[in-house]
Amino acid sequence: MVIPAELLQVSYAAELRLFLSTHFQRIEVITFRRLAFGEVQQEVVLLLAERSSGSNKGIEVVEFDSVNDLAQHSVETFGENGFKSVDHTTEKWTQYYLSNSEIGLIRRLKQSTQLTLLGDLADTDVGVVTGLNDFFVLTESGARLNRLEKTTKPLVSRSAHLEGTVFTKKDWLKNSMRGHAVHLLDFPAVEKKRLPLAIRNYIEGGEKQGLNRGYKCRIRKFWYVVPSTYVPDGFLLRQIHQFPKLIVNEANATSTDTIHRVSFKEGVRPREVATAFLNSLTFAFAELLGRSYGGGVLELEPSEADRLPIPLGGSEKIDFRETDNLVRKGRMQDVLKETDQALLRETMGLSGSDIRSLGQIWEKLRERRKGRRSPLAKETRAAEVPLEVGGHSLVPAEVSFLNPIGECFDTDR
Repeated sequence: MVIPAELLQVSYAAELRLFLSTHFQRIEVITFRRLAFGEVQQEVVLLLAERSSGSNKGIEVVEFDSVNDLAQHSVETFGENGFKSVDHTTEKWTQYYLSNSEIGLIRRLKQSTQLTLLGDLADTDVGVVTGLNDFFVLTESGARLNRLEKTTKPLVSRSAHLEGTVFTKKDWLKNSMRGHAVHLLDFPAVEKKRLPLAIRNYIEGGEKQGLNRGYKCRIRKFWYVVPSTYVPDGFLLRQIHQFPKLIVNEANATSTDTIHRVSFKEGVRPREVATAFLNSLTFAFAELLGRSYGGGVLELEPSEADRLPIPLGGSEKIDFRETDNLVRKGRMQDVLKETDQALLRETMGLSGSDIRSLGQIWEKLRERRKGRRSPLAKETRAAEVPLEVGGHSLVPAEVSFLNPIGECFDTDR
């Protein structure tokens, strides 16, 4: 069967994976480094499943460069590299891109009592769903022009605006000076006639454009009041290009739903958790627990983020400010060198070879998803011209983050 690659990695296909691993003795999944259908950023795989296969039992993932390579192979050649034992659970099949030794290491670490799940340290929730960012999210100049500065909350509107492992008031002001959207409208939940003139004028301007008739707006009691705008203790990147990141919120800001909001549990030290989050083990598990799109982006949903293991022991020994400074400078390898040594080697007692394997697992899965780009995305990036989408100008580096795979998106994503 030719099927979407989501089979391997999405939570809602968990029961299907369990069914296949239970009812078939041999499973082969054929994947491609280049997208099979260049016109869409949807990755597909070939699934071959056999009920009776003699002594060859288990699962094998075969990766070709492109569909053209299929002509040089026959079904009989598959399985030459051996099959891997199937984990008869609902776990994602991304793990089968790894070698047997790497899979064994991952399964062993899952049982470690020295790791703490993020869900035991914090609650992860989606960011603010405005229903219409063009109306509810403003730049500094936009807020002043409409005289709405006093009825807004500080906001982070894009993950690229979170440069370090802490987000401060200074960072927010810097984003404001750069012209980023940094204000979220926070109107009182009262009838329009009871609101100040400036707010009424702004609301009526939106109504003239029919903005109040959009689904997310029209189901509210007051269409102009955005729900659940609480300020979290931290932020977690939802869509990831290079590496996942947990950021401490010290700017009293909230975020749009392009970024997850994190509320730490009582007694947890946010800075230590944010520091401990940056290590090869957690990065490797992020690639295994999240889902990747045809355009190369890794996405973590709150339920998946809750299962991220963190080696918290020893994090108090690492300088948080220095780590934040290195992250801002893009020196992640220097960060990993220190955190892997303090957290994985000295505290957990992992061998040097195990730590190197974790780094290789992360890099292997990361580079694989980043390499899966459609010809269209490559051509657009090479052209070095903005792409107009829905009235917004996207620079070439952002084009590959588009995800036209048939899911229903709000207008603010």
